[in-house]
Amino acid sequence: MIGLVSRAFRRSADIHTEDPLGGGVPKSTRPRAFPLALAQEGEHVRISGVKAGKGLNHRLRELGLPVGTDVTIRQRNSSGGMVVARDSLRIALGAGLAHKVVVTLMDTPKDTLA
Repeated sequence: MIGLVSRAFRRSADIHTEDPLGGGVPKSTRPRAFPLALAQEGEHVRISGVKAGKGLNHRLRELGLPVGTDVTIRQRNSSGGMVVARDSLRIALGAGLAHKVVVTLMDTPKDTLA
């Protein structure tokens, strides 16, 4: 039963609507939760999940990006890699990793909520 639910989640979560030029997808056409790879430069997102195993979850925690962390997309490149920022920390992520991290769009950056 768990395997069936897991496969169904993967099918429903694998939404590939990325712009072939690497420019991201407009906010109006993205689902509520989407892969980090689809986020546009300058957007503020919250990591809401990871579509991978324990190893990748552990790696993200070691990098300072556990589930629930707010990050800002600082830079994107045409191959799909990106630089994300959390507070004063900047982390470069490859395209493969960015596709496995699921995020939700934040309306306001965390720093300006005071």
